[in-house]
Amino acid sequence: MEAFFGDIVATLNAICKRTGLSYAAINILIYTILAPSTWALVLSLRQRKYTWLLIIHSVCGAWFILNHQKIQTYSQRFYDANIIALEQMGYQYPNLGYIGVSIIAGVVMPIILLILLFLIPIRYALKTYILLILLNISYYVWVLFK
Repeated sequence: MEAFFGDIVATLNAICKRTGLSYAAINILIYTILAPSTWALVLSLRQRKYTWLLIIHSVCGAWFILNHQKIQTYSQRFYDANIIALEQMGYQYPNLGYIGVSIIAGVVMPIILLILLFLIPIRYALKTYILLILLNISYYVWVLFK
């Protein structure tokens, strides 16, 4: 698990070097914009009428990238708060620790959520997407204000 985590960190650091974005900014971009964008992508693939959601996520991502320097201090604070939350969860689950909790939260859960969006009946897809967005927002509000 540690080697896998190390590979992820190395990949993110390589992305940082190529893009000029900080490690904190890359993490925020991935988990607050790109991961939810994949949910919108699945929804739009299943029902074309929801393509506008994907466009909204793309605009948010573009805005973040264009303004990352202006919000660098906030990005670092947000990232640091998330790391503290993951570390605390790691203490609660000592068999997993920070690395295990990070892999579950950052890799396993996003994959499960994508599969869920592909497999649920289409009539529940939009409701599930909205629920996932609300849960994502709730998690980050909890992280920032705990």
